[in-house]
Amino acid sequence: MVQRGWLGMIGWLLVTGPAWAGSVAIEDHALLAPGAWQMNSIFSLYPNTQSVDGVSVSALGPEESSWLGQFAQEFRYGLTDRLMIRSTVPMSLLRAGTGDVSAGVGDLEVFLKAGLLTDTPVCASVGLQLMVPTGRPEAFSVNGSVNLVPSLMLNAAVGPGDLTASLGYAHALGYRAEGKFVQPSDALCLALGYGLDLGSGWCVACEVLETETLASQVDGLPDATSTGRQLSAGPAVTWSLDASRALSVALQAAVWREGRLPASQPLFGLVQYSWDF
Repeated sequence: MVQRGWLGMIGWLLVTGPAWAGSVAIEDHALLAPGAWQMNSIFSLYPNTQSVDGVSVSALGPEESSWLGQFAQEFRYGLTDRLMIRSTVPMSLLRAGTGDVSAGVGDLEVFLKAGLLTDTPVCASVGLQLMVPTGRPEAFSVNGSVNLVPSLMLNAAVGPGDLTASLGYAHALGYRAEGKFVQPSDALCLALGYGLDLGSGWCVACEVLETETLASQVDGLPDATSTGRQLSAGPAVTWSLDASRALSVALQAAVWREGRLPASQPLFGLVQYSWDF
């Protein structure tokens, strides 16, 4: 399986943000007004060029490396003043180190977000994400299973900017394959971002993501090669083109990694175009 890693898997939980937010790589507490639509077109790139064994990081050979590019079309709709739904259809393009290129649909996603605290010094929302394994398990699916991801999103004004925090736990449902019961890895992800409004339609942010992948199991036996922890950080910039459109760019670089990850990304980036209509 080509591994986007949990940075990419939580990617449609955390690695997409609404337009106008200072944070880009973090889903925040914000909701849409009832009846309002928002469309996000997201381009992301995941270079699988390294492996992790313990705390040692090694470069993969040219034929072992791969590059995964993904385009996701996302739609958001405000159901009520405290409830919003989001759906995402991803398309993936994989270039293997051997030069082979393949393309296909990734895992479809539906996300429901509810506002708990909306007009308070600390705003809070909760979410539930459903990912359906429509992608090929060996290429474009996260783990070949249905994934449920409950999450909590917090936001508060701190100094001249806004502090955003997201906590998500991804649980993969087990399934049978080739006569064996497979329990894919669960994962825990924490994201922090601090954004500043510079005026004239420009926002900048510093974002930090921490993920921990738990061991998968086959017939009850843990698979140690699937475990890992990763800390990444990077900048994000949003430019509001007008009152309804925005362009965002974010980059995340690995700061620290440990575990047993046969394919790992030293960094990943995304470009997002958002349109309210």
